[in-house]
Amino acid sequence: MIIAIDTSQMTYSIAISQGNSRELITHEWEDVQTTLSDMLSDLDYTKIEAIIICSGPGRYSGIRSAAAFTQGVHAATNCSVYSLSAFEIIQDKVPENDDYRIVLEARKGQVYQQAVTQNKAHPAITIDLPNIKTPAFGNLEHPSVDYITYNAQDLLKHFNHHKDKLTPEISLHYLRKPTE
Repeated sequence: MIIAIDTSQMTYSIAISQGNSRELITHEWEDVQTTLSDMLSDLDYTKIEAIIICSGPGRYSGIRSAAAFTQGVHAATNCSVYSLSAFEIIQDKVPENDDYRIVLEARKGQVYQQAVTQNKAHPAITIDLPNIKTPAFGNLEHPSVDYITYNAQDLLKHFNHHKDKLTPEISLHYLRKPTE
């Protein structure tokens, strides 16, 4: 069983792949009081092969929650752990050979931007836009802008397509020791 978790956005999502059966279970929720363990309470944790989380950019507290949950499950089951950025997931949804920029809302008057030229992703940067309103992109209309959404199901698709190139991460950098 492979579990993909995206808690980096306003709507949280989980996608579960049950082995070779191609059965896909998905959940989406917005209530922060609903926990990952509540959403996954019916699972047999001993059958988890891997967990993939979206490492953002996005909602820091959501990402930390997913990282903490994942580290706990890894400690109990020794399953593989992967983290993918929102930029990686969105790149899968754009036609190859296009040059484009991915812009993600960062709140507090900022956006994250990553340029992709000739199928090469450049390092993401933070841009200050002091007059931007939150949510920034909900009502923005522009003819040259395509809105691309993603969720845990897209994480799972990216993982299945690129898993031979991915390296498991046991330590998720979103969790630090209390002394750090």
